[in-house]
Amino acid sequence: MSQHESLGLSAQVYSPMFGEIFSPIGSSLGEFDFGTYTHTITTGVGFDTLSMSAATALEKAYWWLANACGAHVEVQDQTGVVVWEGRVDSVTIQEGGLTIMRGPLLDVANRVIVSYQLLESNSSIVEPTVSTGEGQEQKRTNAANHETSQARYGIQTQVLSGGTITTARARNIRNTYLTLNAWPRMPQDAVLGGSASVSVTLECRGYWHWLKYPYRLANTEDMVHLSDKIATVLAADPNSFFDGANQIAANTMHVPALEDQERSASEIIGGLVGMGDTTYQRYVFGVWANRACIYGAAPVITEYQYRTDDKRQVVEDMAGAVVQPWAVLPGKWVEFTRVQPGSLDAQVGVYQSAEDPRTMFIEQVKYTAPYGFSMSGGVVNSLVQRLAQWGLTGLGRS
Repeated sequence: MSQHESLGLSAQVYSPMFGEIFSPIGSSLGEFDFGTYTHTITTGVGFDTLSMSAATALEKAYWWLANACGAHVEVQDQTGVVVWEGRVDSVTIQEGGLTIMRGPLLDVANRVIVSYQLLESNSSIVEPTVSTGEGQEQKRTNAANHETSQARYGIQTQVLSGGTITTARARNIRNTYLTLNAWPRMPQDAVLGGSASVSVTLECRGYWHWLKYPYRLANTEDMVHLSDKIATVLAADPNSFFDGANQIAANTMHVPALEDQERSASEIIGGLVGMGDTTYQRYVFGVWANRACIYGAAPVITEYQYRTDDKRQVVEDMAGAVVQPWAVLPGKWVEFTRVQPGSLDAQVGVYQSAEDPRTMFIEQVKYTAPYGFSMSGGVVNSLVQRLAQWGLTGLGRS
């Protein structure tokens, strides 16, 4: 019996469909019958990483190598609840001592733009000189697109910094980079004396990792509500990954609408989330099932408990019901206690103080089949939000 059968977890893999309407389930590639499985889920990201491997026949391994990169992946439990969702970033097969990988998909660039400062040649001078006036302005080439790659993997944009160059050179850089990076690479390694068995590994990333597209809004002095800006940046996704039932809580803090630095959507949204609100309360963001983006104030109620004297070493909800390790989520409070269910005092279930050593705000959970589990916590106070609003990333000590 395989791991996924014994645990009741199933990993379904689909070929997505791109075009005017995005569908993550264009056609089914089948169920991946994994033997090893590990996923991470992270506050600020949502579904983060997933790695799963399976022993398989040689022909099937090469079939996965040819078809799975860029595929949509859904892992569900026995009740149909999605416990992880994302895309296949790379596929690796091992055949004896030979290792072949296709990917990472995140390195693909099938829409390329070059940002540059114009360098004009003066016909009376051998060496080119930087032009004056309008030529001193920062310029951008039109986007060059590889439509065949985009039809298979979606639009993945790369903005290159060309320095001070001519327009012709900028276009040449753009076109060359597009040609060399429009498809996932296939590095190979061979080690003599390797195992004769055949296996395939899918390395996957959640959809947050595809918030890498650049967002620009230049020549504006408008101020907008922070939550409205997050929604606007999400709506600019060229693949419509995030057009679903997003839950963006209202945050009326005013921020500049201006974005003229070629920043990625993930960088912009991460900076906005880190600011919290006008009371310096922490907010969290994540991309979850059905690619829904959820943004809102961090919770203050404890939802999990871990009884240190319980030999089962399990996470429970506050009613004492066991939460399966693959279903524990970050962005929530857990209380460590030796108190048995039914005798908890009135304070349990309500977050009282960041100084309480019995409580932890979960920043990341890592699950490894069948029952390996770990969770890491972070400090929750208003300093991070204050620094973000003041334009600082940290404070040093002398």
